[in-house]
Amino acid sequence: MPLDARTIERQLVSKFDFDLDVSGSHRVLTLRLPGMPLVRTFISHDRREYGNGLVSKVAKQLHVRKRFFEQMIGCTRSREDYYSKIQTDPDPPFRFCS
Repeated sequence: MPLDARTIERQLVSKFDFDLDVSGSHRVLTLRLPGMPLVRTFISHDRREYGNGLVSKVAKQLHVRKRFFEQMIGCTRSREDYYSKIQTDPDPPFRFCS
């Protein structure tokens, strides 16, 4: 399902409390949660719509499956749902560097 880049950005910032940094050719969205690795994704300045491939890539960067991400953006998953998911069952799992 294609998603509008502005809608993705707006939802991640306002609903899921990501920070926005505008630099270079992308808009960088980051989420810092206590005791968790940094979660980060990139939104293009010039792309209006994200097709299935880019939606999947953003979902992976946010450590959830594509369907879960679509539900986040479509307002059927709450901030608490997302935070719980990445804290207990991230997909893909976080890689910790030692």
